[in-house]
Amino acid sequence: MAEYKTEEIRATVGTGEYVRECVDVEKFFKRCQECKEGYHRRWSCPPFDFRPLQKWLEYDRLTLIGVAVYFERNTTPEEALKALGEEKEKRLAQLLEEEKDGTLVLSAGKCDACEKCARENNLPCRKPDKMRYSIESLGGDVVKTAEKYLGKPLLWIKDGKVPEYLTLVFGVLEKKIKNSYKYFQNTACEFFPCHEKTFDGFNCLFCYCPLYKFDKCLGNPKYIEYGDKKIKDCSYCTFPHRAENYEKLMAFFNENL
Repeated sequence: MAEYKTEEIRATVGTGEYVRECVDVEKFFKRCQECKEGYHRRWSCPPFDFRPLQKWLEYDRLTLIGVAVYFERNTTPEEALKALGEEKEKRLAQLLEEEKDGTLVLSAGKCDACEKCARENNLPCRKPDKMRYSIESLGGDVVKTAEKYLGKPLLWIKDGKVPEYLTLVFGVLEKKIKNSYKYFQNTACEFFPCHEKTFDGFNCLFCYCPLYKFDKCLGNPKYIEYGDKKIKDCSYCTFPHRAENYEKLMAFFNENL
């Protein structure tokens, strides 16, 4: 097993800018057609039943995640590629676990969820929960992306020699959350941000936490001892402020109120 270390680099860009700077669907689809492993043989690869350019513009911004994998000098190409594959599988699983409504994870390269894709037999995807498109499959220029937004030029295995590092480039497309009965954000509030860990999409709907009265709640509060009393401290809990938790809160209230 090859010894290696990793470096993660993140950058966020509006999808409008990214499409202008790095997306050329026609150019990269022609390259995809030359690939005998993917084109028309994997559900993660073209052709699609949707317009890739429209897919980009369904979202408001793109977070790029570059993972540079550094190898020791004596690493063989086979060892490097195996390690890169394992790192890709691990990182993709983490991103999918964090995926929520209004976001779409983009994989680093083609889908490897199945040994043989069901598309070869004209069958539906067997693992739609794991299959994700790559930046390249949607017409994105990953070489330009890595240089322009991650500041990390891509290196390649050449003449049987492993370079200093190889890079995986993932993406997460995100839609802006609109105010509704489920979500509201008031950045004009004098107390905003009210938690140390404030994030994009912070939901102000439950300003005073309705879970506070419950000893066993859905959050992760801490307790401060004050004399013979314990005071519930929710300073580091953001559960009610995450838009994706609205339904969980409603279900909890239906059962406990």
